[in-house]
Amino acid sequence: MATTIDLVSGGRFDLGIGAGWYEAEFDAFGYDFATLGERFSILEESVARFPGKFALDFMGRRITFRELGDLTDRAAAGFQELGVQPGVHVGLFLPNTPHYVIAFFGVAVQ
Repeated sequence: MATTIDLVSGGRFDLGIGAGWYEAEFDAFGYDFATLGERFSILEESVARFPGKFALDFMGRRITFRELGDLTDRAAAGFQELGVQPGVHVGLFLPNTPHYVIAFFGVAVQ
């Protein structure tokens, strides 16, 4: 169905599949459910391989992989200043925005 919408809209359709935290979503599409460490490694690899490519597009604001890596590093530093370290539980109660992605990976760095 997504392909049809993309064709009918002249290529203006962008599809986002889930937030990546619900294992059943991965199972439904036949993907392996990566650990948090594996997901962070994928981000680091993407920053290195595709620095100028867009990682996020939210309400017209596009963030490249390089920017996402930099923002994640800044968030990680802020969390560390607040005392977040391995073993500390952090709850993220944010809407589905770039802020969530940045905070998610910022915590994962710990």
